[in-house]
Amino acid sequence: MQKAYQVATLPATEWARLPQHIAEEFLASIENPRVLDAGCGDRCSVTMPPHVFIVGLDNSPEALERNDRVHQKILGDIQTYPLEASQYDLIVCVDVLEHLPHPQQALQNMWQALKPGGLMILRAPNLYSLKGLITKFTPHWVHVAFRRYVLGNKNAGKPGYPPFKTYLRTSMTPGAVARWTSQHGGVIRALYFCDGSNPYNLKRYSKALWMVWNALLFLARVLSFGRYCERTDYTLVIEKRSRSD
Repeated sequence: MQKAYQVATLPATEWARLPQHIAEEFLASIENPRVLDAGCGDRCSVTMPPHVFIVGLDNSPEALERNDRVHQKILGDIQTYPLEASQYDLIVCVDVLEHLPHPQQALQNMWQALKPGGLMILRAPNLYSLKGLITKFTPHWVHVAFRRYVLGNKNAGKPGYPPFKTYLRTSMTPGAVARWTSQHGGVIRALYFCDGSNPYNLKRYSKALWMVWNALLFLARVLSFGRYCERTDYTLVIEKRSRSD
């Protein structure tokens, strides 16, 4: 059984840059590192140091076309695209697992593509938060309308632009991924949660929405006897054991 690992809850101000901090620290001592940004979209989830060779994988040709931060582009589905084995020192997968009908297939594909001793950074919504449950059980058109008419994103829902269809399977919750990691010989280095008391900084867009959100959260805590969680998102840092371990 794996020893206890670090678990922490971070404020949103620290949360946003967390994957980048982890990546920069890990890659600093690696010569000519290769990084896979799985589900890179049109801008990549993490700004990598200049000595890093970045491969971007995404299933949207429109998003890939706009992405000028990767050195190599792969058009494909992270669940099924045949990634070469043991090719990457670091794999980052940020806000992608929730959009996959079979997230553990994606985990398996990324895992075999990671070098022994490599690191995988996963970030995704927490299904059991109020945000996660609302996202899972509301129709996709509601997500599109929210971004387009409330947040003012005119491209919302167009090809290559979020929001994308969301599944939020139970197999991509932190506990399920931790169990999967243990079964596949990986080591969890840390689990971070985002303090979700003000998700996506709603107060900046609409004070009324922010008040409604907090009212719903309070009601959910009362009616569910505390089963709901305010921590809206998580980041898992996973290491693949080297062959000498």
